[in-house]
Amino acid sequence: MERSMQSYNTETQNVIRRQQGKIARLKEEQAELLINIEALDSRANRRRDQENGRNLRGLLEQQDQVQEKVKQEQNRLQELDKQIQEWEKRILSLHRESHATGLSQHQATQAQRRVKILENQLNMACNHFNTQLGQNAELRKELRLLQVEWSWFQRLHNRLLKEHYHASQTIAAHIESSTSAFGAREEAQGKTSQLREKAEKEAMQRRGELRELQRLLDHEERLRLFLTFKSQERALDPLALEARRRREREKAEGKRRDPRKALAKSYKKMLKELEELTGETDIRELVDKYLEVEERKFAQFNYVNEQNHELERLREEIQETQQAQAMCVSRKEESLAKQQKELAALEEQQEVVGQEAKQLTEKIQAMAKTLELLKAGIEAIFTQMSCDSTTLEQLLGGGTQVQDNNMGVFFALIERRLGELLTTQAFLDSKDDKANYDEEATACLLLGQRHEGPGPYPSQPRLPSDGEEPEFLQQQEAERPLSHRELKDQVLQAILAREQAQLCRKSIYSVAGDQGGAPLTKQVSDA
Repeated sequence: MERSMQSYNTETQNVIRRQQGKIARLKEEQAELLINIEALDSRANRRRDQENGRNLRGLLEQQDQVQEKVKQEQNRLQELDKQIQEWEKRILSLHRESHATGLSQHQATQAQRRVKILENQLNMACNHFNTQLGQNAELRKELRLLQVEWSWFQRLHNRLLKEHYHASQTIAAHIESSTSAFGAREEAQGKTSQLREKAEKEAMQRRGELRELQRLLDHEERLRLFLTFKSQERALDPLALEARRRREREKAEGKRRDPRKALAKSYKKMLKELEELTGETDIRELVDKYLEVEERKFAQFNYVNEQNHELERLREEIQETQQAQAMCVSRKEESLAKQQKELAALEEQQEVVGQEAKQLTEKIQAMAKTLELLKAGIEAIFTQMSCDSTTLEQLLGGGTQVQDNNMGVFFALIERRLGELLTTQAFLDSKDDKANYDEEATACLLLGQRHEGPGPYPSQPRLPSDGEEPEFLQQQEAERPLSHRELKDQVLQAILAREQAQLCRKSIYSVAGDQGGAPLTKQVSDA
């Protein structure tokens, strides 16, 4: 019975521990989901959604207005086309009339002047039409971008609604499971408390029975000891010893008497002595007093024994409580030391992670700066080389700014434009009769390599200094075709050098401005 109860208690404790762990995890997930829901339902997000909705409504209204303006401009252009056709017909009729009837020179000059005026008006109308077409194209681009943004916002809104719905479903499921787990936990706790109370009652009952049995055994043992002690005291009574000696003396003397008479005589003598000691003449009262005294002594003896037993039990309980207290203190100290060690380890780990995060943020900032410089350099090279932006607009949908996702397209266009410029330069050099045309140099130029022809005079070989590569290695490096990464590195180096030169130039101008004179370059040129 005890083993089955212990096994059942251990099983219920394990089940309760697992359920508590599940409940803790569910509470953590519930807190995270509540935080996400609060973040989704925050005022900032609502305000942002409202602003986006207002912007979209305004843009849709602008789209309607722009479409109406486009329709008006189209109608106006149709009317202008009709007027142009009518004026062309009039001009043709005037030409026919002038040739048919032979008008005068004055009328012809007036007609020509009128034709020029009409042509000027037509040019002005065409210019206005072209400007309207440009504005319409820009408005179409803006509308496309707004449509893309609106579709992206709609997708994001739908995705957030789905996530909110799934989160609410998961929260409801977790709440149901947590309520069921709480109910099961309450039932298990009730059963365990009932079993614990039952076990405690049975244990208390068994302890009481054991104490009662122990008390009875102790009582019997004390009674036995008391009786043996009394028998020993009576055996060692001086009167009994004297009677024994007298009997032995009588035996030795050979004087045999009747034992009954001797016993009666001894009893009478003992009664006389008791009467002298107690002052009582009645034998019954004397026996009653003797029994009463003996019972009182025996009761006091039992009381003293019970008090000693209770004292021993209290001492054992005090010792057990002291041991339990010492164990609790030691466990508390061990747990506190363990928590302090874990806290120190976590603090060290936090410091290490903070340093790594700081280093990574610094690296990211440096990389972002270099990336911005690279973007600016790419855009400057793209504009200086006057690359074709139509393909870029077709690929990127109208945007011509350098971004992270379209740098490869810009590099490809710059490389293609560079190849075109190299081919045109080679073609011009080949057409120029005065220039010394070298086929090998042209081929190297088209392939992106360097060609160093033989000089007019042989140069003395120069030994390489420390940290400098030999000349034949530099020549091999120059003749080797450059890869895409090397071209990117060269472009970065050129951009950084240009930025440094601009900074130096600004510092020179600032120093010259502080001195109150002209810039340094102007002073040098004047000198």
